[in-house]
Amino acid sequence: QRQTSMEPDDPPDVVKAEADQAEVEELLECDQADEVVEADDYEMEAEAAVEEDEAFEDALQSEGAELENEEDAFEDALEAAEPEREAVLDTSEQLRRRREETTGERQAALREWLLALDKGAGTMLQYFDILCTEFDGDLAQIAATKIEGRPEQGFLGQVDPCFWEVVNVRKIGHRMLFAKGISML
Repeated sequence: QRQTSMEPDDPPDVVKAEADQAEVEELLECDQADEVVEADDYEMEAEAAVEEDEAFEDALQSEGAELENEEDAFEDALEAAEPEREAVLDTSEQLRRRREETTGERQAALREWLLALDKGAGTMLQYFDILCTEFDGDLAQIAATKIEGRPEQGFLGQVDPCFWEVVNVRKIGHRMLFAKGISML
């Protein structure tokens, strides 16, 4: 910093100019010091960001290795379970075939029963589809609509009223045939 000499003979303008000059130099030095501090702060922030990035990359690599291990374990488990899976598929295929066979047998028995109701006329076959849909074509399920212990109600009273609604049996003659057939199941 420059020393100002204030001699008594200096004109006041010179004295003021020297004072202003000293103040400007002092301000410049403060600004330079602030810039150095700001640069140091920026450099420290940049270093911290680089360290965070490196830590993140390390964590990411570690997680990637863990995921690879888990994926390998999963693939091993799948391979180990393959024989069981095949056995289950075989069993389900066998069950499907057996169900189809039984469904075919049930439907054949239902068709035969419906034909027997009207002595082979085939009129009662109009109910075949709805009985297959609602009762799986199963005579045991149809027999479950029988209400025991109401002989005073006659044949019609021995069949659950819901049966008539579900199967949509409107004609009294058809109801009588069904009631007689259900009572014998």
